[in-house]
Amino acid sequence: MSYRVTAPFLGFAPRQELLVSGACRTAFNFHIILLPWLIGAATMTALYLPVIAIVSIIYPISSGMVFIFPRKNAERVKEGTASGKSSLVRPAWPLYVVLLGAVLVFRSILAPGIPF
Repeated sequence: MSYRVTAPFLGFAPRQELLVSGACRTAFNFHIILLPWLIGAATMTALYLPVIAIVSIIYPISSGMVFIFPRKNAERVKEGTASGKSSLVRPAWPLYVVLLGAVLVFRSILAPGIPF
């Protein structure tokens, strides 16, 4: 199954030159697949500290391991076609602001619990 999602992930490339070689495709998939997972896993792991149950920090770290294969498989896949959409390369800072807001809500409201 992971083999089949490699080409669709490559379709997120805004320019075809990002997909010209195996190394380029692998680097692109790292930035579009693994980097967001690593940032999200680190954020969620930090939010679950102090550890109450060990599974609360195992899950964020292990949940995205399925994305490792599409990244490594990108070198062999040849049918990746860039979408040509420049909207895919807009600045990511608004998403980090949303993430920070979610962290604040989680830590201030959800983690302590809502009294009835």
